[in-house]
Amino acid sequence: MRNDSVSIAKGVAIILMVLAHTRFSVYGGQLINMFHMPLFFFFSGYCFKALYLDDAKGFALKRLKGVYRPYLLWSLLFLALHNVFYRLNLYNGAYGFEGQASVLYSAADFKFHALKIATALGGHDQLLGGYWFLHSLFFGSFIAYACLWLRHKFGRFRGLKSLETWMIILLICCALCLYLNTSVPWLDVGSKEFLAAFFIVAGHWYRQKDFHWEGKWYALLAGALLLLAGSRFWQASMLSLRWQQTLPYALTALCGTLLVLALSGRIAAGHHFFKRFMVFAGDHSLQILTWHFLSFKLVSLLIISLYHLPIEQLAEFPVVKEFAVQGWWVVYLVAGVALPLCLAALDLRNIFRIFARQIKKI
Repeated sequence: MRNDSVSIAKGVAIILMVLAHTRFSVYGGQLINMFHMPLFFFFSGYCFKALYLDDAKGFALKRLKGVYRPYLLWSLLFLALHNVFYRLNLYNGAYGFEGQASVLYSAADFKFHALKIATALGGHDQLLGGYWFLHSLFFGSFIAYACLWLRHKFGRFRGLKSLETWMIILLICCALCLYLNTSVPWLDVGSKEFLAAFFIVAGHWYRQKDFHWEGKWYALLAGALLLLAGSRFWQASMLSLRWQQTLPYALTALCGTLLVLALSGRIAAGHHFFKRFMVFAGDHSLQILTWHFLSFKLVSLLIISLYHLPIEQLAEFPVVKEFAVQGWWVVYLVAGVALPLCLAALDLRNIFRIFARQIKKI
């Protein structure tokens, strides 16, 4: 049976991600970064079907189809358009992410990035900056699967049957990678992927235990307080984490996830447009992840036109910060969510298929 709460929770998280990227507030962004991406990993484990423990091939094919294929498709497309985007000032040598400006790619650059995309799920363009999530989801899923498979096959041995043991092991591996500042060469598999695996196993653990902590007011209150404390005293994110923060960050992220799940359950209980919208947003979170930065550029172009700014500022990433904090973040948020969902409603895949058939006829 379909669980709308999961889709709604993913919808809440992806909208919060877009909101954080609008640079609307330093503290607000810190608070959101404490839990919004871990939520997706958590629900990946929450929805994991135990039958895959006896079907490793089926699990691998599912991940290849659901994560690797879209990553490959859109990353190669954006790579092919890199120099076009550069000439349109979506990239340039003056502005970029945290001062990292871009350059025109040579044939060797295209070859390197294409190889990195195809073999390591890395090297994607700046406009797909959120695709680090797909990299971590892909490799983190296989790490989590290995833990669950070992538990399934050798659970008769003391300690190996406990999901809590595996969760602790994954956190230790994450902390060690951070402490040693190490990762698997080329694949860049390290702390983020072990942390992603932790959240995946935690989601599976939560589903198995059938806790329903999100329905307990005292659990929600404690979770909210821990989330607020974390955003103030051990502020971190999956992309900015010190080894000492591993455990408190993991607990804070789980608290934020349960809070979103509780809110989603309330929304799912109704029958109204907002529920349908949030379900649609959650079911098409990948489209929002893919297109929201490019959608931001339309808002930046509008700002440049209205305030007579140099066109080079179009490459300021992800938003024109000076104006975003003055209220334009609302427009960025609407564009970053609405435009990708409009594309999802049009179903680009069918449009591409129709276009391809017409080309063949010619």
